[in-house]
Parts: sequence; structure tokens; C-alpha cells
Amino acid sequence: MITIFLVAVGLMFLVSGISGYLNLSNSIDSLYSQMGIGEYKTTDLTAPIGIAIIVAQSIIWLVTAGWSYSRLTRGRSSWWVPIVGAAATFVASAVALGILLNADPAFQAYVLSRGV
Repeated sequence: MITIFLVAVGLMFLVSGISGYLNLSNSIDSLYSQMGIGEYKTTDLTAPIGIAIIVAQSIIWLVTAGWSYSRLTRGRSSWWVPIVGAAATFVASAVALGILLNADPAFQAYVLSRGV
């Protein structure tokens, strides 16, 4: 029951995040405004990285759901599989966004001003 719930929650997060990643420039600009970073300048990488994140998250979800199903049908413990899938999704998304933000001069200036 826990496995099915976690896989369903993962699907909900995947579907609800699609519009934000398709409009990644607007999402980052909104984040910048909230944090007082400045204005995000869209680059040639912005849209492709948003799509890459959606694709990566979709593939990870499909693998997680399939692996969970396989373990459930064999009677094996599977509650941890969606947690591993969530961690993999987080890492993939964070790396992609990190690459994008690290190339932005406004973000670099913000980080340097914070002494991070």
C-alpha cells in the first residue's frame, strides 16, 4: 500500500511540475524576484534544460513504477524503491538546474555577495 501511494505521489509531482519546466524562464525569474536576486536572462539552454528535466523525471518515474511493480508481484519489499526514485529525480533536477543557474551572471553575483 505504501509503495503504491508513493508511486502515485511521484506521478502527481511529475505532472504538476511539467508546466513550470516548460516555462522554466518564467519560473526562474519568479524565484529571482522572490529572493531579490535580480532579473533572469533567458539563455539558449533554458528551454532545452526544462525539457531535459521533464524527460529525466519521466524516465526515472517509469523505471521506479516498473521496478516497484516487479518487486510487488514477486512478494518482495518495495516501499524503498519510490524513495530511491525520488532521490534520483531530485539529484537529476538539481544538477540540471545547477548547470543553468551557475552560468547566469545575476545568480553568480548573488552568490558572491552572500559569501557562499
